[in-house]
Amino acid sequence: MNSFRFTLESGSRRYTCPQCNQKGKFKRYIDNESGTYIADIVGRCDRENNCDYHLKPKEYFERYGTPNDQRKVATPVNSQPNSFNTLRPPKRPEPTAFNYIEPELLRKSLNHYDRNNLYLFLCRCFGEDIAVHVCARYLLGTSKYIDGSCIFWYIDGTGKVTDGKIMYYDNPKTGKRFKGDNLNKPAVNWAHSLLKLPDFKRKPCFYGEHILRVEPDKPVLIVESEKTALIASVFFHDKIVLATGGQQNLSDRLYWELLHGRQITLIPDTAKDDKASKEWKDKAEKLNKQFKLNIQVTNYLNNIADETTKEKGEDLADFLTKDRDNNTGLILFDKYPITWEYLPSDNKLEKYNDKQEEYQGEW
Repeated sequence: MNSFRFTLESGSRRYTCPQCNQKGKFKRYIDNESGTYIADIVGRCDRENNCDYHLKPKEYFERYGTPNDQRKVATPVNSQPNSFNTLRPPKRPEPTAFNYIEPELLRKSLNHYDRNNLYLFLCRCFGEDIAVHVCARYLLGTSKYIDGSCIFWYIDGTGKVTDGKIMYYDNPKTGKRFKGDNLNKPAVNWAHSLLKLPDFKRKPCFYGEHILRVEPDKPVLIVESEKTALIASVFFHDKIVLATGGQQNLSDRLYWELLHGRQITLIPDTAKDDKASKEWKDKAEKLNKQFKLNIQVTNYLNNIADETTKEKGEDLADFLTKDRDNNTGLILFDKYPITWEYLPSDNKLEKYNDKQEEYQGEW
């Protein structure tokens, strides 16, 4: 008789790993008391160097409940595997049921950066080379909707433009978006609205989603705002930083299947009583169940923020840009400007389109 309550199944039987999706590589834990599997995602992947997924029973029960809570839905060892979840990904329309923006409109927006206040702010924070790289990677556009405004293009994993969020930043020195009411038009608008496309049905999409195909092996950070994604991508250049476009947009309508096999960390904005962090943790638990992911939510910002900061709802970008040189505006990192180069030093703004073509070739 085995002295341990839970052990990895012996023998040659293997299943599909819930993280890397490789068939025949995943060994599951058994509850020796009941003779059942604990759940489809509880086990270890044999691909230790390439995947290294290992969810132990203790970690699983801490996340989803005690063994007694789970036994009623556990899978018998001799039966076909069946998900422990009662939650499933939502049924979505076919991709052809959604509407998309013509890619030519995106391409036409990739210019006039001398009057794109967000781009000018990024130049002030990081210098031109890094700003150009970030804009090329995320395909930041310029809009004539309001002089100084930018377009955050939402592009799905297949390269289709699902929409563009137009946002007005009135001050290139502060990088703050305009919140006044004297423009006679909204400071935030959408491309489909300005194009007057009737009954436009937008496909749910992460901001930065197109990068997942270009950089298939990197871990993922998810923040709320698009500007935060741009800024954080410089600091976390070994990861892909995505944005939801708002606290309430972290939903199961997004195509989380694209993130299978990646490390995923959510970084919510600060908020009074840690409200945003608590909400995202609840949603992450549901998403983990639905999509068999291992999403982690960090409460780091709330832990270091004071009450005034939480009242303002400051985000990761606010923390990263606080320490800046008084004269140049460059962000300081360990008291020195961030100076690592993404592009050769002779690549100026006119090289933007060359870099852009590299990304278009991947779509």
